[in-house]
Amino acid sequence: MKKICLVLLLAFSFTTKSNAQLTDQQIAGIYFLEGVMEVGSGFRLLEDHTFEFFFTYGGLDRTGQGTWKAAGNNIVFDSEPWPGADFKIIRQDHKKQKGIVIQVTDKNTMLLAYAGGIVSGDGNKMEFQTDQQGNAIVNLQTADTISLYHQFYSDQLSVFPVQDKKHNYFEFAFMPHLGTVYFKNFILEWKDQELSGGNPLLKEEAAYHYKRSE
Repeated sequence: MKKICLVLLLAFSFTTKSNAQLTDQQIAGIYFLEGVMEVGSGFRLLEDHTFEFFFTYGGLDRTGQGTWKAAGNNIVFDSEPWPGADFKIIRQDHKKQKGIVIQVTDKNTMLLAYAGGIVSGDGNKMEFQTDQQGNAIVNLQTADTISLYHQFYSDQLSVFPVQDKKHNYFEFAFMPHLGTVYFKNFILEWKDQELSGGNPLLKEEAAYHYKRSE
């Protein structure tokens, strides 16, 4: 009987240890993405359950932040939700011109040539891409909705319904949060001082590895 109790006790002890939750101190640290050429990316996890995400590719830099929690051997990342638009409309008017004019403005003129989107009107849809001055002309007579994105800094379309169908000139500016990366139930597995799973900006279906910095 004593032997049986001892075996059960040892089995319970082993199960408890194997299912023990990871400690904050174990998890906290900086994890760098490995094995992806020319990309610098990773996560900085703090013991207060906040995190910072970073991503660099050439001249492109994007960041995000939020909170993390441990769920078994998984780390779950969440942040504030995307505000709903990366652009704001600052002017709309009717001008004597042909087509729908889209104008994007910003102090950083290097960003202007990489805005694009879709104008929908009269049952038609036309795509557009801005030029070096942030300007695009769409060959439609009226606009019902204008959808915008930035080629490098947007992850979703910003959609603007047009209230006055007489308007054919629309001027937009970037929101301050343009380029921020948002997280919703994003999960990575923690094992042997590494995180593994996806990357919010690398869309390929691959298991990426992030090694903890010593």
